[in-house]
Amino acid sequence: MRFVDASYITTYKIELIASRNYEDIQSSDSTQKLIVNEELISRLGLTAEDWINRTVAHNENLKGTIVGIIKKIQLDKLSGDIRPTMLSYQPEEMVDTNLKIGTNNLREYLPTLKAMFDKYAQKGFYELVFLKDRILSSYMYEPTIPSWP
Repeated sequence: MRFVDASYITTYKIELIASRNYEDIQSSDSTQKLIVNEELISRLGLTAEDWINRTVAHNENLKGTIVGIIKKIQLDKLSGDIRPTMLSYQPEEMVDTNLKIGTNNLREYLPTLKAMFDKYAQKGFYELVFLKDRILSSYMYEPTIPSWP
């Protein structure tokens, strides 16, 4: 389960192949609405359309309704198989903020970003990490991590 915001799929340019994105759902209607990947649907059987608006149990009998299906994409380490994935719009569970910004005058915007973060979040938890750096860091240690069957 990956907790995402309403613009996650658009921000990361993930292809939505069936039904709708969270951006198309009213915020009051979005709790426990799931978007799943093709790999999960293929393991469950039937077609993508057969799973839209079906309620499924997940995470110790919590229930959610599948509202959309995304392409098979790699959300984990690149050397592994594509795993079944559920995306859930639950902003209260999110711990990261992802911003898509241009690189023009980036240094000029960083103090403003920190000030906005400090205004709306708990002080002392601001950590700026670029996605490229996070990816490179995770792959640096990958050869030392054992694979699970």
